[in-house]
Order: sequence, then structure tokens, then C-alpha cells
Amino acid sequence: MSLMTLSIEPADFEDPSLGAFLEAHLADMAPQSPLESQRALDLAALRQPTVRLWAAQKDQRIVGTCALAVL
Repeated sequence: MSLMTLSIEPADFEDPSLGAFLEAHLADMAPQSPLESQRALDLAALRQPTVRLWAAQKDQRIVGTCALAVL
């Protein structure tokens, strides 16, 4: 059995691959989910001081993100 090893670190907002990953996620979600069910934040919203964002990477490639926001 092969295990997947991920590194999870605070997101680097200066990394262009983060913006590309988030844009692709929003674009993929748009036709699949009704607007009222889309809960993802864009890059500008994720940069707010009340939000924390982490990125999961495998082989130095972003494969997921997780955010916590004060509501």
C-alpha cells in the first residue's frame, strides 16, 4: 500500500500557483454548484486579517487548501 505524504503550511500569498489553484477551483465549482451553495472565497477575501489559509502540497504542487474565517 502506498501512502500519500502531504505537507501542510500557511499559504504563501506571493506564490502564483496559489492564485492559479484558487481560480481553477472557483471556475470548476461555478457550473457544478448553485450560487447559494458556493462557499469558497477568492484570493482577495482570503487575504483579510480575519482569515487564515493553509495549503497542502504534494511534490511541491498545491493539491488542496483549508481556510478558517471569523464570522
